[in-house]
Order: sequence, then C-alpha cells, then structure tokens
Amino acid sequence: MLQEKKRKLKNLTDYNEAGVFGLYELKMLRKQLKRLFNGYSRMTSAMVKELDILGLHLIRKDSHFVFSYNINGKKLIFEIASTPSDYRSGLNNVCTICRRITKELCEDKDTSKGNL
Repeated sequence: MLQEKKRKLKNLTDYNEAGVFGLYELKMLRKQLKRLFNGYSRMTSAMVKELDILGLHLIRKDSHFVFSYNINGKKLIFEIASTPSDYRSGLNNVCTICRRITKELCEDKDTSKGNL
C-alpha cells in the first residue's frame, strides 16, 4: 500500500515536470496535502519526506519551514510555521499553497492565449 501511495504521489510530480499539470492534478495534490496537514501540530520528518515526494522541497528550517515548488518552470516559495498557533493552521497552509498554484496555472494559460 505504501508503494502504491508513493507511485501516485510520484505521478503528480511527473505531471508537473512534463508541463501537463492541470485541474485534476491540482485536486489530487490538494487531497494529499489535506491528508498531511489535517490536525497539524508540528512538522515531522515523515511529513517533510512526503512533501518532498509531492514536489514541495525543503529549502531551510528555522522558526518556519521554507519550501519551494516548481510549476511550469517557475519557482513558488511557501513558508509554514514549525509550531502552528491553532488547529486551523494546517488547513490554511493547504489553501494558501493550492491558491498560489492555481493562480500560477491561470496566469500561465492567460499568457499562452495571448501569444496566439
């Protein structure tokens, strides 16, 4: 079961690298992030490994963890508190990450339409 989960997560990264990251892949990413951050109380090494598989690569850690995510050749930076303030923090992180990725996808589609 763990191998199957890793395969699904790896497929999301492959879609992103191939440049065919779309709405379905974003929904799958959101689902995996919600599973990871549900009841988030602190960042564990297991979470960092799973986030890395999803494509969120750890840049540095201090009082906040800083992750980078490459989408369509652009690098997005996310900061996540190492010890969140309340129970909603994890889900707020998920919303922020997905919102920024969606914004990047929409901007990319808009610029590609303008070049026609």
